[in-house]
Amino acid sequence: MTRSEAAAADLFRSHNLPSLHRLQRDAGYERKQVQLPCLLGGLFALALSLSGCNDPSTGDKSGPMETACDESTKRGQCSKCMCIGKAKKCSSAVGCVACKEPYAFLKLNDTNSSDTGSLHFGSCAFQCPDPSNVSWPVMPKNALDYNGKEWPAACFNGTEEQRYFIIGDWGGIVSGSGPPLTFKNRPTVIDPIDTHAQTYVADKMAEVAADLKPKFVLNVGDNFYPGGISSPGTCNAETDKTDPAGQIIFTNVFENVYKGPGLDGVEWWGVLGNHDYGGYHYNVHWDQNIFYTWNSPKSRWLTPALYWKRTAQFRNFSAEFFFVDTNKVDTYGNPDADPEHNICARSHNQPPQPLGCNGTSMTSPDTCWKFFDDLWKDQKEWLAKELQASTAEWQIIVTHYPPNFEPCRSTWESYLVEYGVDFYVSGHTHLQHTNTTFGETAFVISGGGGGITSEILPSKTGEDDGYGFMDVRIQHDAMYVTRYSHGGVDKKTIVRGVTKVNPRSPKAVSQVAKAEPEVAKALGGDSLDANMLGVAQKTRANELNELSHIAVVCRVLTRNVSCPNACGTSMSYLLSGRIEDTASIPAAEVTFDGSTSTVGGPGLRRADSQRSSPRPSLAKEVCMPTRVSIVGQHGEAPKIARAEKRPSQLGSPG
Repeated sequence: MTRSEAAAADLFRSHNLPSLHRLQRDAGYERKQVQLPCLLGGLFALALSLSGCNDPSTGDKSGPMETACDESTKRGQCSKCMCIGKAKKCSSAVGCVACKEPYAFLKLNDTNSSDTGSLHFGSCAFQCPDPSNVSWPVMPKNALDYNGKEWPAACFNGTEEQRYFIIGDWGGIVSGSGPPLTFKNRPTVIDPIDTHAQTYVADKMAEVAADLKPKFVLNVGDNFYPGGISSPGTCNAETDKTDPAGQIIFTNVFENVYKGPGLDGVEWWGVLGNHDYGGYHYNVHWDQNIFYTWNSPKSRWLTPALYWKRTAQFRNFSAEFFFVDTNKVDTYGNPDADPEHNICARSHNQPPQPLGCNGTSMTSPDTCWKFFDDLWKDQKEWLAKELQASTAEWQIIVTHYPPNFEPCRSTWESYLVEYGVDFYVSGHTHLQHTNTTFGETAFVISGGGGGITSEILPSKTGEDDGYGFMDVRIQHDAMYVTRYSHGGVDKKTIVRGVTKVNPRSPKAVSQVAKAEPEVAKALGGDSLDANMLGVAQKTRANELNELSHIAVVCRVLTRNVSCPNACGTSMSYLLSGRIEDTASIPAAEVTFDGSTSTVGGPGLRRADSQRSSPRPSLAKEVCMPTRVSIVGQHGEAPKIARAEKRPSQLGSPG
């Protein structure tokens, strides 16, 4: 080991870099074997150099050569980039020539230009399954049955801009045969805006949707003011149907209001807000918000559970949406506390009205709080597990309350950082607000849907953020959130602001990224190849080895990635892993051109002074495709795989 390589290893250890429960998902890991260029393998920090023969990247002859893809290209699923060049420098444009599975490489017709010679560049695209093969989960017997389940994936692989809308706190009061009226919650009313705010917002939403054509709508709750569907005592989690009370409310407040060429048939994916439970009641007909998902074979209402998840697969990226119930915010262990803002308030939940909710653990104001407390505990465990396993380019939280509301705030302070959540979508506060971060996670409040009067006085011109909705243009490397106003009495289209959302990395990957410049300097260079290092693209993975209590991360730090065909390139590698259980470490068999060496095995320890047997030498002056297989304890094959999407628990993704 050279001095520079030893220094690099020391730097890696000094940063306490985790062995990482996240791997770069495109690194090529397979369940029992890993095929990587040159060398990957090892259980703790080591470094070696390889050198070999001749190739265009190091010689004087110009020709096709592999080079690093930029961050945007990699995030768009490209696994290999090339250019025309020599001496490690490109003299032509750099383009994508191969894609990560399961994305297909689509060659562009106009890329075979004079400066790229025989190279043909292209892009990556996901092939959507036949929609007719996607099974729709059956209606549950209990409204709680699908809590924590994954809904079959949605797939949108068109070349047009991909968009979704956001709206919350939107459902007004049924008013005979006319449009719903906005629930009055302040003494001053600006008529007609404050009286018919839901209609103003819905009309503007339909107008914009006809042009932008959103793929779906995120609904952040408080769907029906002032106290949900029907009256206290009607809650029945085992209704197993949409009953007349639910049908009337949905028809007049939802179906007849949000319609038009851009909204017809577009799904609404959502959660419940405190007013959907009853405001200061807990046992109104809130179950109808769930059962209406199955109201018709082509229902556009999608709220199958109190908390659930869904993947949206786009052409060259995917986004995972986590729908979370945060209504614990408005419950208290003492049912006599803050009765006007307490779903479990004793003073508002008294006989002769029924005090239970059939099919749930709620039987009285005293057991109501425990229902929501248990619900929150279950969700925290579920959410941590799902965020940990996520391999999508985007992770998005959808819930009713903003992240700074207690008692959920501490959870968000931890989770948003630990798992690198990209975007937090909320409502509850009755206005439209963007340009905000919680920690480093962008979050928005879209609580100005018009079901209740806004926190601020609106203007008749529409130049305000009291009421409105949001449009999100999502792509593989950025999201753009546009805030639309209600439009005022003249129904103008008014954009109140546009906010860019950049992708984030989990805490562990961020640590690696911060250490990168120092490690590169120790290795004698200015930067590390990000494609191999894997710090630029957010990565998450399952624990590598469930059999031996060890989490191993292989990170290749190199300035050249032209192996296996560029044998003349001198490369430096740093492979790092944190030993969780030094008593039993699985062996790594590393094969070079038919010859096998073994690294690890019982007796190997983290520090040289603790090692009971010499570390096997791996330095071989050869540059060939290398296959690394990890052998578990007692010859068992451990579960070592790249992070993959969890299969749908409710039906086939599609």
